[in-house]
Amino acid sequence: MTLSDGSTVTLNTDTAISVTFTTDERNVSLLKGEAYFDVTHQSNRPFTVAGNVSTTRVVGTRFLVKVMPDEEKVTVLKGLVQVNSQHQQALLHPNEQVQTTPVGLSPIQTQIDNREAAWLNGHLAYHDQTLSQVVKELDRYIPGWVVVTGDNLKGYRISGRFNIAQPQNALDTLAYTLPVNVAHIGPWLTVIRPK
Repeated sequence: MTLSDGSTVTLNTDTAISVTFTTDERNVSLLKGEAYFDVTHQSNRPFTVAGNVSTTRVVGTRFLVKVMPDEEKVTVLKGLVQVNSQHQQALLHPNEQVQTTPVGLSPIQTQIDNREAAWLNGHLAYHDQTLSQVVKELDRYIPGWVVVTGDNLKGYRISGRFNIAQPQNALDTLAYTLPVNVAHIGPWLTVIRPK
């Protein structure tokens, strides 16, 4: 979507924002989910994105913000971004990322790749992530709930690329490649359990 200042925001699934622009500042609240921002340069009107535990301030740049229940993640694709959380701040350059929690900021990560922005091109990409992490993300794209039973399954490591337009295919692929069964119990519940 294009905002009144010419900046664009691309929302991932299950995402909500609130926008308040004045003559002096441009404020966006990311209430939940993940969004990509391509901010129009206006040096006299800073652009701020507020999550639950952090605030990201820019003048003109491209970046991602992801709000999760227990943390937030800010990834810079172009330009500079200042992230503030719990009296700490970090200045991020292109291809840098920081995570925030109620405790504060993580160290800046400089080894990020295009997986963070893969959803902008219709894919979810994973490298050596746990089944629990992958299912948590896929659950946003599938109606209802996806539940993993059996604690031993949650630690299985996953690498792959999935089309977000067909999230059920991702679950089918997991069932094919891992020792799990995927059961659809009615239209609103999918259970992943040991074979």
